[in-house]
Amino acid sequence: MLSSKNPRDAVIKIVDMGCSQVQKEPVMVGQDVSVSPVALQSQSQNQLVNTPAYCPPEVLDEEIRKKKGLANYNKLEPSFDMWALGVILYIMLTGAHPFDIDGNATDEEIEKRIVSRQTPPLRDSELTQHLSESAISLIEKLMQWEPSKRLTAEQALAHPWVRGETARKKKMAGSDERLSQYRAYKSKLEAKVFADMVQWSDNLHMTDPGAQQSSLLERAFRNLDGNKRGYITKNDLRRLSGDNKKEAKSEKSQSGFSSWIPQAQATSAAAIVPAEDDDGSGDNALSLSAFSELLSDNLKNRYFPKGHIVYREGDRGDQMFFINSGTVEVSTSDGHSSKRAQGDTFGEGALLNKNRRNTSTIKCVTPVHVIEINRKFFNKYLNSEEEHTTKIQLKEKDQSRKRERAKRVLRSEEHVMEKVVINSGEKLFDVGDKADGVFMLEEGKADILVGDGKQVFSLEPGEMCGVFAVSFGRPRNSAALCVSPDGCIFRSMNKQVFDQVLKKNPWWLKKSVRDVSLRRAFQKAVVMKTGKPFPTTDDEGQMREVFDLTDVNHSGKLELDNVREMLRSFDQSYTDQDVKDILDALDLDETGAISFEEFKRMFSDRRTATPPQQQSQ
Repeated sequence: MLSSKNPRDAVIKIVDMGCSQVQKEPVMVGQDVSVSPVALQSQSQNQLVNTPAYCPPEVLDEEIRKKKGLANYNKLEPSFDMWALGVILYIMLTGAHPFDIDGNATDEEIEKRIVSRQTPPLRDSELTQHLSESAISLIEKLMQWEPSKRLTAEQALAHPWVRGETARKKKMAGSDERLSQYRAYKSKLEAKVFADMVQWSDNLHMTDPGAQQSSLLERAFRNLDGNKRGYITKNDLRRLSGDNKKEAKSEKSQSGFSSWIPQAQATSAAAIVPAEDDDGSGDNALSLSAFSELLSDNLKNRYFPKGHIVYREGDRGDQMFFINSGTVEVSTSDGHSSKRAQGDTFGEGALLNKNRRNTSTIKCVTPVHVIEINRKFFNKYLNSEEEHTTKIQLKEKDQSRKRERAKRVLRSEEHVMEKVVINSGEKLFDVGDKADGVFMLEEGKADILVGDGKQVFSLEPGEMCGVFAVSFGRPRNSAALCVSPDGCIFRSMNKQVFDQVLKKNPWWLKKSVRDVSLRRAFQKAVVMKTGKPFPTTDDEGQMREVFDLTDVNHSGKLELDNVREMLRSFDQSYTDQDVKDILDALDLDETGAISFEEFKRMFSDRRTATPPQQQSQ
């Protein structure tokens, strides 16, 4: 059945009316009822209600039932569904039922053909001559007469034809011409879809759960199909590319399937459905499946079985992945473990960093479907002028993940830290103090202050302070004040031990810790210049106010000269290299200046942005 009334906009849902029945006994909340596309097992009668056209021979064969001493074959088996899947696949690829080629047989006639092991037309048949050897092999293995020899679901998903390794690349007649009309817009379309998927991944915690039931490409298609017509026109793509010359022409209404689809290919030909002309130019529109086909060269669909290792920590990384369905486990050699699910990403870190190495191992907790993008097209999409913010989003997401891991690694070194207890209103350290160690807040709350007591930000348990002065060998340029009524408990790590911890861990740990301290140096300078506490919420108005006060040239960007002057007015000991290092830690898009988008992305309070499935185990 179709999920909506508009056939071009519909997703196919498999249902079986032959298995429906009146539930005579009430089902309590939480009670499980076993349901199979092949058969439904009645709780009250202990029998199978089935649809013969999709039933395997062992269910229908009376002789098997007698041998087992059963009046009814009443045990549901996964192999039943695999037979049914073979029947469905046969129909999808040929347009005919394997035991009812003409489409006029009764249930009894179909049942008799299955029970008598009548082999359906598969090899050397006009009906299947367009199928590849691999497709025929898959159908044969699904419709094995012997249940024990049938493919399991996992084996079917791993079959070369299902994975796209042996499926024919040749399009159906006429489809190449239809797709070629859109190839001029292909690069911009791919970049747009890529940017949308990054955006959805970035805002995963705010996503409507219902939206995540769709595949990522389906969601991207609907996002472009703003009028909900079920297709995308060339005018839609012209708007995307900025070419609006023909947009003023009204689009004609479009409805129904066109008559070009041969009856025998009715289901399989859903791949590309043309619509009427959208602008009088004789062009056809893209359906959802044609849209997916157009993007399939560079946004590749991949399948990984449960337990599969996608890559290991330290491997060279040349792809990033968007999770279409399923769950993966992210683990590291230092013991970190978390999970990522539909809509999230992995692998982008190796594409963003110069050493090109993955910093974690990815294992499939369930069977997983992903969209894979290789390094070449990743860089192409990332450097697209229209999708400037995408690079900022990905880099900050990657850095945020590494910062969280760095915090966890440093917290794990608690055994080499000394406990420090201070009362409410006391300072852990003050401006001008010698930097002989770093601190991690264990309990309570502390404020970081500059100047005559201007608050920069607050520390929560698990966060560190005092890192900048230790890392750069400088006196303290800020103070840490305990503001918790019950006092504060810190853990201190002296400089020598801190250096050893950084040295024994991967390169990214030191970089993450250093980047945090450099950004905090910038925050301190901003507070001193503006006289306002640094905004800590997602209130864009507050962020914009502070940014504009810092943008003395009113250029819309914080240039290097601006940052240098501001930093040195706060701390005259900063060298040119210090200033450059600070700017590099802030310059996510590597343009030599800080845009408001970067400023907002880095300093908005996103601590609630980690979805439950990503939280560390």
